[in-house]
Formats: sequence, C-alpha cells, structure tokens
Amino acid sequence: MQRGPGPTRPDGPIRRRGPAQRACGAAAFLPMVLVACASLPGAELRDAGTMRQSYALAGDAGPVVVLESGLGNGKGSWAPVFTDLSGFARVLAYDRAGYGRSRSPEATRDAATIVEELRDLLVHLELPPPWVLVGHSIGGQFVELFARTHPEEVAGVVFVDARHVDFSERCQTEQVERCDLPAIARWTLPAAARAELRAVPATEREIRAAAPFPPIPVRVLSAMKRPERMPNLRRVWAESQADLARSSPLARQETCSECGHYLHHDAPERVVEAVRSILREVEAQAASTRTRAGRDEGGGLPVGSPGEEGGTDDMDEWRRLRGLERAQWSDEVRSLLAATEGPVGEMVGDARPQTLNILLQLAHLPKVLGPFLGYASALALEGKLSRRDHELVALRAIWHARSDFEWGHHVAFARVAGLTEAEIARIPSGPAEPAWDEADRLLLEATDALCASQTVDDAIWARLRARLSDAELVELPMLVGTYTMLSMVANATGVPLEPGFPSLPEPAAGR
Repeated sequence: MQRGPGPTRPDGPIRRRGPAQRACGAAAFLPMVLVACASLPGAELRDAGTMRQSYALAGDAGPVVVLESGLGNGKGSWAPVFTDLSGFARVLAYDRAGYGRSRSPEATRDAATIVEELRDLLVHLELPPPWVLVGHSIGGQFVELFARTHPEEVAGVVFVDARHVDFSERCQTEQVERCDLPAIARWTLPAAARAELRAVPATEREIRAAAPFPPIPVRVLSAMKRPERMPNLRRVWAESQADLARSSPLARQETCSECGHYLHHDAPERVVEAVRSILREVEAQAASTRTRAGRDEGGGLPVGSPGEEGGTDDMDEWRRLRGLERAQWSDEVRSLLAATEGPVGEMVGDARPQTLNILLQLAHLPKVLGPFLGYASALALEGKLSRRDHELVALRAIWHARSDFEWGHHVAFARVAGLTEAEIARIPSGPAEPAWDEADRLLLEATDALCASQTVDDAIWARLRARLSDAELVELPMLVGTYTMLSMVANATGVPLEPGFPSLPEPAAGR
C-alpha cells in the first residue's frame, strides 16, 4: 500500500522505522518504560535563563488538562489524544528537563523537583487551577505527588497504566524478575531518563511521606496486554493497578485487555473519555457549590442538609438522629458529598444538585463514607445487570424492608432506568402479578427468597443459572443485601424522605 510522506517536524519529516527502532532502544516488555518517538506541532519554548521548557498548548477555553509523559518520552507521546482533548479543554503537554529543548539547573530529577518545575510553568502560562492531571507510566508517580502535596490545585487525576509507588518493592518481596530495566539497557535511554531512573528511590520516599491522596475524582486506565511468558510480572502489575484505584474514594478503574503499556496509543478514545468523565464530575461539584452558595445567600438551607449550629425547625423531621450538620463537615466529607450531587441529579432526571439525606447520615462515619460511595457507585454504574433490572430488584428489596426514604428515591431512579409507571405500581404485588414477563418474574422471585431466607432454593437457582452470567449471579444477592442494609439504616435512624419524592405505598390487605 502506498503511504504518504508522514508527519513532519520543523527540521524535516519523521522517518518511518522498524519495530526495534520504534522502541528507541528501550526494553518494550517492561511495564515501566516503552519509549515513544513523536512530536507535537506548534511547540513553544519558555526561556527563563538557566531554565528552558518546551511545551504545546491548545484549546481556546475550558478547564486545564496537563499531560505528564512516561519515562523516556517527550510531549509528542500524547499526539494520539492531544487534538481531541483540545476540543473541550485547554490542554498542555510539555517536555521535562532533559527532553527535547527543555533544560533545568537542577541535576536531581526526583518527583518533588519535577512537580515544582511543572507548577512554575503553569503559573508562567497563567493557566488557573485546579488542574486535571494525566500521568502515564512513571509520569503517574509525578502527578500522584503533585496531587498529594498541592491538593487544592488538582481537580482530578487520570492514571494511564501508571507505575504504583510500591511496584518495585513488591517485585523484590515476591522475587519477580524483569520488573525494572536491566542496567545494560539503561544506557540506551536519554540522559534525562537515566537521571529519572536514578531518582526513583527518592521519588518513592517523597510519595510515601506526603499527605494522603485527596478525595478527588480519579480514573485508573490499566493495560492488560502483557507477555504471557511473565505471569508473575503480569499479576504484580495488575495488583498494583488495583491499589491505584483505591487511592481515592472517587476512583474508578477501567482495564483494556487489548492494550499494551502505551494505552493512550492503543486506545486513545479511552483516555479522552476518562478526562471527559473527570470534567463532568468537576462541573457537577462546581454547580453544587454555586447552588449551595446561592441558597445560603438567600437565607435558605440546601435541600436535604441539616441546618447550621443545631439546625432549624425545618429539620424537625429528623425524628431520631440528625444527619451530620454542615458546620461539622470536614473538607473530606464536603468533597465526597459534593461529588455525589451531580450524579444523583442525573439519576433522578433533575439537573439540580442534590445531597441525599442517607448520605448525611452515613457522614457520621467519615472513614466509611468514602469507601461506601466507591462501592455503591461501582455497583450502580459498573454492574452487569441492566439499570432496569437493578432498579426492579432494588425496589422489591426496599418494599420488603418498608423504607419510605429508599422507596422514594429508587422510584425516581427506576423511571430514568426505563421502568414504566405501571411496572413500578405493581412491584408491591410481587411476582404473582400476571403482567410480569418470565425474566422479571424470576428476578422478583429470587429477591423475595433472598429477603425471606437469605438464600434461594435449587429450583430458583437453576432458572437463574440458565438466564444470568456468573457475574450477574453474584451481583443479584449483593443488590438485595445492599438495599436491605440501607433501608435498615434509614428506618432505624429516622432518615426523612425529602419533599417531591413518592412515599412507600401501603401494603395490600392481608400482607
């Protein structure tokens, strides 16, 4: 097939090279490094005496997204996503000192040095925080330290097959071979990359000594395409990726089985969508903050939020235990609750940000609130059962638990998920209602059995086995248990149902 001349640099075209040359001398099998050789058009140079920084900035408006490359990579590594990101954000890619034309008087290339040099560039370019940071490979360690040491300046983080701080230590503990670049191969790397490698122990000490990772939105994009001949290396890398996904209660992990370490080359659309989803959460938090500020200025109280300093008469419906009052919210609780308001509004089909009263109750346990939100979000948004089936099961379990609060909210969720008003109205009648089809009736029968005896009999199990996947079979009792537990919390502590949500219907005679 005839090919065109290919992309150009200011000094001439890029020559197309064979597989060995494309690796630029690095060991391509290593999760730590796979050097990409590319460039971005329109690069500019900041020259501040002994400090020079080459960068590319695109996008006319929107939040600022900062791209941090992996070991041995310049800003050109981000070419597959740069243009798409600039369509909805201002996007900055840059060369760290020693790459391209960038230079620094600092010989040490540890994370703390790199973070401060990046901050200096962002300030120079007058790009306002908070920023969304995207880090690939060892660049993930740099953005992790940035978020830990300057949390007020970071809106969210995307880890692109990023190196976990404990990866090398795990490899040594478990005696896994080929986790790091062999000494002889290091000399094929640029001098800057060798300096960053020498500084890895210092970088890891800095991350471990830093403050905890802030409760901000995080996406962990993990490449699963590793050499089959290295099963232990694959396992340790996968485990470290899962740990990254536990860095924040608002983190989500997405794996890509067909992607290699350069996930942003193999599946650039995944990186673009991850950044989009972070920005949606950030905007939801900002909208929530604006809404709360407007209500406070008007003398009112946010819907579902107990009043300041002991509350007001409007909160008398908290019959037993009030939800955590806003004056008692820590910064962590405030961030966690703000992050839920936009998604809840979307689930009920209402653009207004909302804080659920049940979450105000759970906020009495701040160390439980974050992990619970991560679990509940994954169950609701990442589960294998359809959203419609999820809400059908939830409402039937809530009906058995007789929770007015949970029923009201899940009726709203169910409408958005596709359940009709007629279907919602007959859920209290259970599986005996003749209008249900066989699939719905089976889910209702299984829910009834789980609520009554915490298991299902062999006959129901056989029918479930014929219809559901293994993952769905596990998810079903988890759904029933989760909504039964939340109903118990709401019932026992007296969580009130906010105005505008439907109340639990009275049971039919004889129930």
